[in-house]
Amino acid sequence: MPSPANSRTSPTEPEPIVPPDMIISPIILDLDENIGNTTLQESALPECPEGKIYVPRSQRRTLLGTAHESPGSGYPGSRQTLSLLQARYWWPSMHRDITRYVQGSSVCAMSNSSRQLPAGKLVPLHIPQRPWCHIGVDFVTDLPNSKGNKCIM
Repeated sequence: MPSPANSRTSPTEPEPIVPPDMIISPIILDLDENIGNTTLQESALPECPEGKIYVPRSQRRTLLGTAHESPGSGYPGSRQTLSLLQARYWWPSMHRDITRYVQGSSVCAMSNSSRQLPAGKLVPLHIPQRPWCHIGVDFVTDLPNSKGNKCIM
């Protein structure tokens, strides 16, 4: 007779304690209600695509904050935030507003790695034995033509 410990064939995924819909749905419903109430005061633009919710100017910052900074979002970049919001919402300057909001996020600024190369190794110059034994010249090149010249020495 097989024992209960041997009767398991594979471990199963544990059921979540709180369904994911229970966490996000109330936030979305609350946002949609606030946007709907504001839309009654500010009329939606006629160029708003069918099936999208027009977001009035007064609600955009709140919506951007929720989409970008809520605990479940994980601070996505501007492309991910844009695609997340475009699925449901619309306003004329959506792309520009989202890009500016994400670039202005202090958390994103701290976590982004620097794109500047590290400084080169600094090596001191040798002390010359007599005057004029070392001469240095700097060239600035690829300038627009000025009287036939393209460089500055």
